[in-house]
Amino acid sequence: MFYPVKPKGMKKIAFIITVLIVLSLSCKQPEIKTTPKIETRQNNASIKEISVSTFGGRSTIKSATYVFTKGSIRYRLVAHDTTKNVITYFINTETDWAALCAKIDLKRFKGIKSGKSIQPTDGSDTKISITTESGKEYYKINGSKNEVWTNIRKELRVQINGLKETKKTVVKDTITAEQIKNITQLPYIENCNDVIFWSLVKQKENIPELLKKLTDTTVLKGVYVPNFGGEYTVADAALVILREKIKGIPVLELIGQERSSACGYCSYWLFVRKSDKNRLLFQQNLKNWYSDTKTKLVWATSNSSLTGDCISPVKGHYIVKE
Repeated sequence: MFYPVKPKGMKKIAFIITVLIVLSLSCKQPEIKTTPKIETRQNNASIKEISVSTFGGRSTIKSATYVFTKGSIRYRLVAHDTTKNVITYFINTETDWAALCAKIDLKRFKGIKSGKSIQPTDGSDTKISITTESGKEYYKINGSKNEVWTNIRKELRVQINGLKETKKTVVKDTITAEQIKNITQLPYIENCNDVIFWSLVKQKENIPELLKKLTDTTVLKGVYVPNFGGEYTVADAALVILREKIKGIPVLELIGQERSSACGYCSYWLFVRKSDKNRLLFQQNLKNWYSDTKTKLVWATSNSSLTGDCISPVKGHYIVKE
C-alpha cells in the first residue's frame, strides 16, 4: 500500500494552497447563460375592432358610429328622417391602425368607470367599444374623466377628421383573388366593410380569377359566420364574392342538391365539405354555367347587398338578362 509523504514547513504551506485551489476549481458550478427576458406589450395584439358612437340628445340624428378595423373603417349615421341615413366605407392603413392601437391599454380600459348619461340635459352620450379576436367586447360610456379614455378619444378624433379631409375610397383596383385569404369579414347582417371583399366584387374582369379559387381549401383565419357555414375557406369566400357580383347563380342546382328543409342552404356546405372531388365538380359546373351566361350579364344599379343585410358599397351587381 502506498502512503503519501506528509510535507513539512514551506512545502506543507504550498501543499495546502494547492489543495485549496483544486477544491475551489472542482466546486465551481458551471455558468448557465440565460436569455434576458424581453418585455413585450402583448396587450393590444388581440384587438380586432374599435368603435366610437355618439347617440341621443336633441339632434336630427339618432346615432353616428365609426367602426375601425385593421383594413377598413365604416361610418354609419342613423337619422330620425330615414331618407338621410348614411353608410360610408373607407380603407384603413396599417400605420393609422397601429397609431390607434398604441393609444389603448386594454387592461386599463377595462378599469374605466362609465359616466352618467347626459341625455337628460339634451346632450349626446359617447360609447367606445373594443372587440378582441376571441369575440369579447369591452365598452365604456362617457368615461371623459379618465386619462385612458381621453387619449383614445383624441386619437379617434384625429383619424376621423383625416377621413373627412382625404375622402378615402373603399375599393382598390390592385387587389387580386390571391388576397381572399386575408378577408376578415363577409356580408353577414351588417358586415359590409371588408375592403378586399368589396374590391373584388366591384372589379369587372376578375370572374375567371375567382372561379379558379373555388377549390382552394385554405381556411380564412379572420372569418367565422355563425349559423351560416361557420368556418370559411378561400373557395367559400370566392363563391360569396361571385354571388355578390352576379344575382341568381343556381348553386344548389349546379351540385344536384335541394334546399334542406332542416337547415336551408346547408346542402351546399355538406356537399363541398364531403370531398375535394365535389368541389372540383362544382367548380367545373359553375365555369360551364358562366360560359353559357356571360354574354347575357348586364350591370344593374342597386343599393342593397345580395348576400348581406346591408347597403352595398359598390352600388350594384350583374343580372342575367333573358
